[in-house]
Amino acid sequence: MKNNLKKFNHLTLYQLFKFALYSVMTTFFFLSCGPPEEKSITIVYDAPPATLDPHLKREVVNQTIMSNIYEALVCFDANMELQPLLVNYWENVDSITWRFELRSGVTFHNKKELTAQDVLYSLYRIWHNPQSEYRAFTWYTDTIYAEDRNIIFKLKIPYPFFLYDIAGLFIVPDGFEPQKEMPVGTGPYKCIKNSQDEIKLESYEHYWAGPPPTKSARFVFIPDYKDRIKMLKDGKADIINFIPLSALSEIEKFGQVVATPGNSTRYLEFNLTKYPFNQKDFRKAINLAIEREYIARVIYKGYAVPANQYLPPGVFGFDSKLPQIPYEPEQAKKILKKFSDLPIIVIECTSARAFIAEAIARGLGKIGLKVMVKVLEVDEYWNKVEHQKSDCYLIASVPTSYEGIGMLRSSFHTYEPDKGLGMMNNVNYSNIELDSIIEELFYMKEQNAVFQAINRIQKILLNDLPKIPVVWEKEIYGISKRIIYKPRLDERIIIKEIRFIDTKNNVLTEGKQ
Repeated sequence: MKNNLKKFNHLTLYQLFKFALYSVMTTFFFLSCGPPEEKSITIVYDAPPATLDPHLKREVVNQTIMSNIYEALVCFDANMELQPLLVNYWENVDSITWRFELRSGVTFHNKKELTAQDVLYSLYRIWHNPQSEYRAFTWYTDTIYAEDRNIIFKLKIPYPFFLYDIAGLFIVPDGFEPQKEMPVGTGPYKCIKNSQDEIKLESYEHYWAGPPPTKSARFVFIPDYKDRIKMLKDGKADIINFIPLSALSEIEKFGQVVATPGNSTRYLEFNLTKYPFNQKDFRKAINLAIEREYIARVIYKGYAVPANQYLPPGVFGFDSKLPQIPYEPEQAKKILKKFSDLPIIVIECTSARAFIAEAIARGLGKIGLKVMVKVLEVDEYWNKVEHQKSDCYLIASVPTSYEGIGMLRSSFHTYEPDKGLGMMNNVNYSNIELDSIIEELFYMKEQNAVFQAINRIQKILLNDLPKIPVVWEKEIYGISKRIIYKPRLDERIIIKEIRFIDTKNNVLTEGKQ
């Protein structure tokens, strides 16, 4: 017994010695190396979103930030395929009835549990806001009500693209007032700082799908693209955009250059209440004087293709049979002979898109127009566009769903906020025939009939030219070498889709090392 006890004591002392030695070595290692690094992402845009109200604007910056904080009943994945989000499933009960079953165990960032009342409050908040760019569903929806944890939509008419309109209708807590409160959603990230220069997000530890891999994220807003590039070079940014093509070779020296598939349409847009932009023949002359092939191939260095219609490739309604818009400067000159005392045409743009404006200006100069490019600060540019104070400017449109109907009714229908139509019609365009066709789309069940109707709409637009499609461009990003990021078709930057690279071991990691 004594021998066994003696043996046990010796063994125990030896094990204690080993443990103490291991503890000292481990402590020394962590003191020298520091604690495991919490991964954070910094994304730099040229300007902050116009609003953090999740039910007002559809602009890309707003959509990106909101999509990380808020969630909808259903959503689009990176390939624009519909997926359930805050619901377990949905079903089309009959031709005009849709039912959505809410997930259980979902909480808002204020720890409040998601209920059907929150959904009803959010949807009717959109419904009753005449300024919301999300109101299209109100045109054909009769009522929305709850049955326990089921949300029931009763439509006035069968509408095959109903789900596309519901995707992106963000859900907020019952009674939430975004003008008075910090953003509160159910998404993977909660907002902890909101200023004009920076919006900071932190992972939500009680997120229903599990905490996201990246611990935190910053959205920083820097107007000058040179400063955005410097942040990337200095390791202070992970993703930057709105980069001039002339800077790509510089970025490739210290980072990565990645581009979207080319879903964004670059337009030359006008105020149609002002002369000479209110003259269709004048717009036709400009259209014929734009050398799209040269602009796409040389000016964009292959990061764009000529646009010949109002819906980009990959969107339902795109017509592959439409011919290219011809480059006919001599015909444009003949058209302009009917106009006298033409003013100097001022094309307004931001610095990141000045190279396109200058190429268009050179082309218009060849047909005898006096053209000036005016580069504005980002805040001034968007303020003028939003308040329709710019007569001629470059702008891009990014589709937010697979179908093109939403973009057509939002951008080209006569502005009728009570119906949720023409909510993004900033050019004061109105065509009774086009309005009628757009409204007929709500009653069409057959996909082929819808496609034919969209074809008629596009032909009207190509005749009226309320704004001129120039190219379908790729959005180009500068990316740090420590991450892997594949741009989405809708150009939203979803933080949980970003992955880190362990450069030391050359492996892909999650949000922490």
